[in-house]
Amino acid sequence: MNSKIRTTFSVGIASSISYVTYDINNKIWSDGHTWFTATYQYFLHLFMGSVGKYSRNKFDNDSMQFNSIQNELLLLLLDKQKDTVLGQFLKYKDIKNIDEFRDKIPLTDYDFYKMKYITRIKNGEENIMTKDKVDLLGATSGTSGYKSLIPHTPMISKIFFLHGITIVFDGLFSKAFPQANQLQKTCKLTFQPRWNYTDYNVKIGPASSSPDDKGFSRLLPLYSSPIEAFRIKNEKAAFYCHILFALNDRNLGIIEANFASIVLQFFNMINENFSHLVDDIENGTINGAKLFGVDENELLSLQKYLKPNKKRAAELKQILNTINGKDDNNNGNSSILSLARSIWPNLHLILTVTTGAFKPYAETLNNKYINDTVPFFSPLYAATEGLIAVNIRPEDDRNAKYALLPKALFYEFLEVQESDTIHKNVHEELSKRTLLAHQLQVGSKYELIITNQAGLVRYRIGVSKLCPP
Repeated sequence: MNSKIRTTFSVGIASSISYVTYDINNKIWSDGHTWFTATYQYFLHLFMGSVGKYSRNKFDNDSMQFNSIQNELLLLLLDKQKDTVLGQFLKYKDIKNIDEFRDKIPLTDYDFYKMKYITRIKNGEENIMTKDKVDLLGATSGTSGYKSLIPHTPMISKIFFLHGITIVFDGLFSKAFPQANQLQKTCKLTFQPRWNYTDYNVKIGPASSSPDDKGFSRLLPLYSSPIEAFRIKNEKAAFYCHILFALNDRNLGIIEANFASIVLQFFNMINENFSHLVDDIENGTINGAKLFGVDENELLSLQKYLKPNKKRAAELKQILNTINGKDDNNNGNSSILSLARSIWPNLHLILTVTTGAFKPYAETLNNKYINDTVPFFSPLYAATEGLIAVNIRPEDDRNAKYALLPKALFYEFLEVQESDTIHKNVHEELSKRTLLAHQLQVGSKYELIITNQAGLVRYRIGVSKLCPP
């Protein structure tokens, strides 16, 4: 390399470093950031932004070929699972196309799998419904009426990230909320799961995100709470600790939870424990968590992250007085304020599911604490059975629009008026009446039927409404 090329290269590197340094310096920082953690977040955002843009473009292109990709996916799944116990029973190897699939395979529900297949998986047997290793029997939340144990595999997690999280990231920072692309931390409301194990060491528990997820530690610099707070077993005490660290950060950027009900509980706990929280912030303590019967050794591990913050405590006291109408300078205008915006003036959004069974919680949350001052982003339509759809219009924060993912699941649909009259033993009669995605009518309601990566086949998951594009 001659001297001229070396000089040009050196100038380019120096210019890039100068720009990055300037850009980092001119973003909003969370109070708890160091130069290392802020720079880490900066480059993680750059990386995820690039991956997200690629994923969104790929999703858009795949959606233009939805039917052919769905056909390929179905045949791939059947070929993959043909030698499983279930695959042999249903003779997957004899099925050559979608029409034969719907002719020969009946619709199924949880009772179809419970005794013959799920019990064998619980007993440690492999190759029952899927040839992949079952890493978890996911316990459903029960929002559809009852709880089930659904096989979960690493492939489902991979699809969730590649076809869900990356697209969400593109929509989050590139399209709907570019102003949120700062160096602000997120209050991540997730808790230590209570795992159970069968006699054959098969893990049972929630399939939703948790601190035990692979790669969770790599995201810690983005969160307002340290890892020790996520490890607290007492959920109410953990809630208190997450709130304490979030309140300490005046420049918090995002509040994130799986469901709107969790965010509502978060704000209710702030409201109910405000004086304890302010005292702990003022003194650099964590005494309020003791009210919930927490293991004090767990609290000791958090003490090193806390120091007295009298300025923030005084600010929070003033906010409480204003909200309660006790501030002489408020002139009776407390109704224009929201607790969320008052506490965190640079809060950009609340990232949580606000649709379906969680819509009433989101409405209460907004009416009580948000007052339309902070947007919601309901990113994904997912279940223990797998990732179903992604919100492709996050800018419409009160009316989420979800789009099916061509490569996540194989989808079928039943019109609600037909599915409402179905009795337990007539799945076979309805098998030929299912519709495919291109046959649906905008505005109509359908029961969703899926075939997934973990061995569920023509599985009746629930009712959804197709919204206009």
